[in-house]
Amino acid sequence: MTKPKVLVAAQNPGSANAVLPVINKLLADEKVETTIVAHRDAIKSFTSRRLPYKTVEDYALNELEYETVGRILETEKPNFIVTGSSAGIRIEAGLILAARELGIRTISILDNPGNYRIRVRNDVTGEELGCMPDIHTALSANTLEQMVADGF
Repeated sequence: MTKPKVLVAAQNPGSANAVLPVINKLLADEKVETTIVAHRDAIKSFTSRRLPYKTVEDYALNELEYETVGRILETEKPNFIVTGSSAGIRIEAGLILAARELGIRTISILDNPGNYRIRVRNDVTGEELGCMPDIHTALSANTLEQMVADGF
């Protein structure tokens, strides 16, 4: 039987820190195959923790563009994607968009309260909730209330 494959991605230090508990749990589970993709400052976070990761360059991507990030999914063929929650043009958003087209479920883990909309905005098209994952975590009941009030 083939193991389910989970791809975990992060771009910024906060995003990397948010997914670390998930990464540790997944790497300890022999029933799951885990691939970690780090971009920009998340590389330092994963390197300092001696985690095995790949970068966008490993997929022959020199620049992070939403249209080309799908190459990572074509190569890895994950069953599920876990991302951090960075802002701006980010690997997390590109993977969420590519996963949506392929029918792959996604979850984003929030690293701190606030700035909810910029974490799910598609900065290419300007669509406010354009990069919303299938599931988005909240840090607390108060954070959840704020997110719901903000239109999540």
